Amino acid sequence: MSEQASSGEDELDRRFTGLVREHQAMVGRYARYLVRDAVQAEEIAQDAFVTAYTKLRRDPPAGDLGAWLRGVVRNLVLRSRTKRKVQVVFTDEAGLEVAERVWEAQPSGATDPRLDALRRCVDALDDGEKQLLKLRFEENRSRGKIAEALKLTGEGVKTRLRRLRARLFECTQRRLAGRKNQGGGR
Repeated sequence: MSEQASSGEDELDRRFTGLVREHQAMVGRYARYLVRDAVQAEEIAQDAFVTAYTKLRRDPPAGDLGAWLRGVVRNLVLRSRTKRKVQVVFTDEAGLEVAERVWEAQPSGATDPRLDALRRCVDALDDGEKQLLKLRFEENRSRGKIAEALKLTGEGVKTRLRRLRARLFECTQRRLAGRKNQGGGR
């Protein structure tokens, strides 16, 4: 890797770490605000930061990053209503827009280290797994399009994404547990 490429990766890591520190708690609370089930809300929040991480590589958003992240969460919630059978509080896009206005009027809270742990877990993935995440979350491709690109079946893509999401969750939990054991927890 060239020194210039390494410097670019370092800058991406710094931007992402800052994004996580500033917005992690808000993203988690916002997902929980929109989704009835806490576990499903946590999955959506994690997916939102995976999406953010991959999109930062290609096209960093301009303007209010909090609003951009809430848009990512809203899009994931809308897609999840049918794909994951997520029970949402607001059942249509108009309801989500009203929820966004109400949310914006609320004060923000503190952040926590979960997204830093997720970033480190994503960094540890192999190239094939990162490619799968890129196709799904950065390029927003459908399962069928991903299957074509990777020469897999649609069910194969579904299974790999589910397993990858579970691995990222477990990795994040292990990192957080290790942090607490080292005295870095709350």
